[in-house]
Amino acid sequence: MKIILQIFLAIVPLFFSFSTLDPTLSVRFLALSILILTLLIHQFYVRKQIVLEIIKQPFIIFFSIILFSYFLSSCVNGFSAEGIYVLLKFFLAILFCFLITHFLVKYNYKDFLNSFVIFSLLVS
Repeated sequence: MKIILQIFLAIVPLFFSFSTLDPTLSVRFLALSILILTLLIHQFYVRKQIVLEIIKQPFIIFFSIILFSYFLSSCVNGFSAEGIYVLLKFFLAILFCFLITHFLVKYNYKDFLNSFVIFSLLVS
C-alpha cells in the first residue's frame, strides 16, 4: 500500500487527456477512484487493522455531515448529473482522507513527503 500510494501521489498531476472537455479533471477523478478502490480491496484482502480513531476526527465528521447534507439536498431537489458527481466527489474525498490519515498514522510524514519530492523532480 505504501509504494502504490507514493507512486500515485507522484504521478497524478501528470494525468491528462485531450479527448474530454476538461483535459485533467475527469481523468484524475477516474484515477483517484481506481486508486481508492485498489487500496480498499487491499485493506480488506490483507485484513490489516484499520485505525478506527480516524473516524472520530473532527475533519472526517465535518466531511461526513457535508456529504449527508448534499445527499439530502439531492433527494429533495432531484438527482441531476452534477449532483451525483458532487456526491461522488465528496465520498471519494472522505475515503481518500481516511486512507491518507491511516497511512500517516501507520507510517510517518517522511514517507508521505517522498512522493511530493519525486513529483517535483519529475516536473523539474
